Amino acid sequence: MDSAVTTTEALPMDATKPTGSLILPDRSPSLQPDLSLTEKLQKLSIQSAYSVNGQHLALWSATAENEVRLLRHMQGNLSWDKLEHEDIDLNFGISRYCPLQAKNAFLNGRQRTVIQVAAVAEDVKLKNTLAKLCEKLSSAFGVIPLQDTQMTINQKVIDGKDASTRTAQQYLVVLDTSDKRLVRALPDVGQKVQIRFKLNYHSSYIPAVKISDTDTADAAEYIHDLFQGSMMSDTEQFLSQFNKSEEDNAQDPVENVQAALDFLSDDSRDLVDTIEKTKTWVEANPWFRFSPRGTKWTDVEWPGTRIKPPPGVRSSRAFFKVSTPWQPLWPDFVRVANVRVKFPLPAQHDNLHKTIESMALTIGGRLTYSPDIKVQWFEGKAHKVLNQSGNTEPVKAWWEYTLNFQTFDPKYYRNLHKVFPAIADHMQAGKFQGEHAVVAQALTKTKAGKFIISGCPGSGKSTFCQRIASAVVDKHCEPEAGYEKGRPKADRSGSVRAKVIYTSPQNEQCRDAINRFKLLNPGRKACRVYGYNRELQALIQDECKVGTSQSAETKDEPINKFHKALNQHTRRSEVEHEDPRDPRLDCDSLSSIIRATAPEENLEKLRESWRLWKNAKQTWYRKEEEFKKEGAKLLKWAVDGADALFDKGVLGKPNLLIIDEVGRLTETHALIGFSIWKDVPIIFAGDHEQLGPIVDTTDTRFHYTVEEKESEFRSLVGAQLEKSLLERAAALGGVDAQLRSNHRVYGSAGEFPCEVLYKGRMIQTHTDESPATIAVGEWFARHSQSRKNALFVDLHSEEQEQGTSKINPTSAYFVVQLAVDIAREMKLPLMDDYKKFDNPLENKDSIRKGRILILVAYAPQKVQVLSCLKKISAHEVDKSRISVRTIDDSPSHEAEIAIVDLVRTGRIGFLAEPARLKVAATRAQLGTIWVSNREICQRRESHNLKKLYDYHKAHNAVISIRGYDTVCEKCCRAGHVEHRCAEKNLRCNVCDKNSRQTDQHAARNCRHTTWPTRADWEGERWMSSPKSVDSVIRDPFVTK
Repeated sequence: MDSAVTTTEALPMDATKPTGSLILPDRSPSLQPDLSLTEKLQKLSIQSAYSVNGQHLALWSATAENEVRLLRHMQGNLSWDKLEHEDIDLNFGISRYCPLQAKNAFLNGRQRTVIQVAAVAEDVKLKNTLAKLCEKLSSAFGVIPLQDTQMTINQKVIDGKDASTRTAQQYLVVLDTSDKRLVRALPDVGQKVQIRFKLNYHSSYIPAVKISDTDTADAAEYIHDLFQGSMMSDTEQFLSQFNKSEEDNAQDPVENVQAALDFLSDDSRDLVDTIEKTKTWVEANPWFRFSPRGTKWTDVEWPGTRIKPPPGVRSSRAFFKVSTPWQPLWPDFVRVANVRVKFPLPAQHDNLHKTIESMALTIGGRLTYSPDIKVQWFEGKAHKVLNQSGNTEPVKAWWEYTLNFQTFDPKYYRNLHKVFPAIADHMQAGKFQGEHAVVAQALTKTKAGKFIISGCPGSGKSTFCQRIASAVVDKHCEPEAGYEKGRPKADRSGSVRAKVIYTSPQNEQCRDAINRFKLLNPGRKACRVYGYNRELQALIQDECKVGTSQSAETKDEPINKFHKALNQHTRRSEVEHEDPRDPRLDCDSLSSIIRATAPEENLEKLRESWRLWKNAKQTWYRKEEEFKKEGAKLLKWAVDGADALFDKGVLGKPNLLIIDEVGRLTETHALIGFSIWKDVPIIFAGDHEQLGPIVDTTDTRFHYTVEEKESEFRSLVGAQLEKSLLERAAALGGVDAQLRSNHRVYGSAGEFPCEVLYKGRMIQTHTDESPATIAVGEWFARHSQSRKNALFVDLHSEEQEQGTSKINPTSAYFVVQLAVDIAREMKLPLMDDYKKFDNPLENKDSIRKGRILILVAYAPQKVQVLSCLKKISAHEVDKSRISVRTIDDSPSHEAEIAIVDLVRTGRIGFLAEPARLKVAATRAQLGTIWVSNREICQRRESHNLKKLYDYHKAHNAVISIRGYDTVCEKCCRAGHVEHRCAEKNLRCNVCDKNSRQTDQHAARNCRHTTWPTRADWEGERWMSSPKSVDSVIRDPFVTK
């Protein structure tokens, strides 16, 4: 094995000549062949924690050999076009059982580029492999119509007519996913798909379409061009598809077809005369039914989107909303009609769930989708751009510095106070305090304008970034200023209006960031950017109201309750989850702002586009490029007028780029902005001890045989993607500023995260008891013997599988009941109001009630919780105070009380990761309640959850609850069923219908909405008592 390593001859390193498409720096020393094995392992920066003896010797020798072969192979094997169109070959003889370990430091630029880009290529390979596997395994479908109001569900077949409006028929398609291999290969919820059904398309289902007056000229030109380029028989066959009426066309040539052929073949006529006569002929025969010969109907793709399953459906099935496709191969001059086909329908049952569960999936087909690898393409290209010799010296200096974060040339330090003079002004005005003031001062000496901040939860990383953004947009800036003597001369553009791009990896975090910026900077223009193509399409396509979905704007409402339930679910899916990146659903998106604020004369062309999109899509597609040019002008107008852009803002050049939660991004992703705007100052902010990048390839391996073909994947270099830029910087001393003070949490609520999880590395600033912590503590004291504002609920429940994820309906119901009780019974202050007063108790009437945040470990569980929360009536609680998020979506978010639903009762899964526990434990300001199962916390593999349980047990803060698997629909309490309910005289205080026994009900089941009003809820204050809504006494910790 040692001899294999000694063959590592020097590789050619010509920096001026790119090898393939990969440009490598010329500063990389060669790997020396005469080193000992131990030295070679160190040279290749293999983790030194592993001993080089015994069986480890062979393992790490093989790992070293793999890295050497990888460096040699990828040197000339990487083309960036391949990242977009095909797999990069990673099968070059390396050992598949010795994956490369993630590195903190790189020996040279070549090693970094090859390993990181190979990891990106491997990610692309996995996505493509899964997409191909999905196509092979998807085979059994069921179909339910969503929109056709003329038919009932009991029909055996449905004719997908598109009627006179020619609108696409909508369907809910159900796919059998009992094969676990298919579950892994399916696209994400919200991703676009295409389905090819194995159905018979008869000619009688091909519709006749009337050619509009505006399209007759195009039809005449098409016919003339066809005659000039084809044989007479082809033209004759085509003309025979025109007719004077909607009746079926004769298949044999008729007299008027022969007349058309005669003047087309007359050479004595000029072109204009021939086309005019052809146009007259088309006007006389306007009905057109095109039957393309040789069409393979099983290749017709039905477009759709994957949606989440309806709440309560737990079968092994995936759900898609699809539309009928256009007729294949129809000529451009005619408005394309939709395909018509017959589907077998399922039998209808009493409810939606039973109907879906009992569906016979008998329709054959294939599901395909195109993996979205645009980000990976940019990730790979970032290295190519940054390795090019054309970069300025400061860019090269910082790019080399990030190899190991050890040495940086002092002449390239940059003073950002000179670039942004308003930062110093804001410091003098006292807008930066404590640690934030120290960090703001440190911006006077940044490495080429790049600055890395790591901070614990509650330290104000996001707040600091927001205040820096506010300062930057407050004044003009000097884009070329700030360098010390020795920086190469550059053309100075002088003082310019400053612009900030603020990006974060999660949609929820971007939404929080833009809302905070607007509060801090009233009057400033802030826009959410969803990417150029998304914004452009949203701008030039159908005008719709913000917050609604296009599919919801149907004229005909279903007459069948079954169809109505399906429509409600699909519409809700589109708005709530399926396309959170749709700019039309966000009033802060660029396209929405243009619609609302652009001058009327600039919108004239857009209004034409919207009109055609609604009424004449084929005409719209012919003018699409014209509309795109007009839309691009308006996008540029909006970008130029914005002070801050949030999310994927690549539409304009910023003066400052802020990347928040950078630890959640892969290093290659974090470098995209740097590669695009090399000389622009960048602030990287995050917490290296919390959640890192989510990487699909890490430890992934499978070997499937499908249709006698093998589908195999084994990750070899994916581990490097899990090592973020922030984590490497923290490990090697490259963090420029460290924030350690937690200003978020108060009193005993911070004891567990600070002392147990962070082990003193996070310092809590508000440790003393205060009126807020005492008031909240009264609620905790009523339910446990603990003096801590913390609680662990040992709930008897069972997890259930939903696809590759997990749900727990029992815990979902419980956490909602718990949130309602806290919102009603706990004296919970809104800390934003509370902190305004030196003596809060004297101003308690000015302090509103606080917020409750429900955190769940899995995304499908969020759907379960929201479904339970929806059933809570407006009489009981102000539901605007209760929010639901996944743990992964909660960084940078906070609330007064956090309820953490860990969901799992079987295996521990990814909850064993300490970073995820740290995120969940640091969201609350005044108290955290954990809902889990003590048995899972006491297992050997759940080391961190055992710390959680042991801490609460040591402080008498554990409560065990059973009985939530049964709930009474009459009194809305757990532990019994309706016929055993002890509430004999229910009294509802919301309505006056309690005089008769049959009308008695709980307030949750009351349909009256006259009280409490919205004004009643808004009038609630910190110490106000809850309003009694019925005669039932509910305690979430008591089951009867």
